[in-house]
Amino acid sequence: MDRCTQLCTSLEQEGWITSEWKPSENNRRAKFYSLTRLGRGQLQKEAADWARLSDAITLVVRLKEA
Repeated sequence: MDRCTQLCTSLEQEGWITSEWKPSENNRRAKFYSLTRLGRGQLQKEAADWARLSDAITLVVRLKEA
């Protein structure tokens, strides 16, 4: 199992995404993923955490430049 599949399986087990097998644009079988309501909430939390970390790093870099 490749790393991407492992990560998607893990996210699905957490309830953050769902998956569904269906035909792709070229009519081959493909697995499609969607965020769940729980997953959207987690994404918002992770994005907010990332924004805080990024802001903190920016402040440190600016202090070193001054």
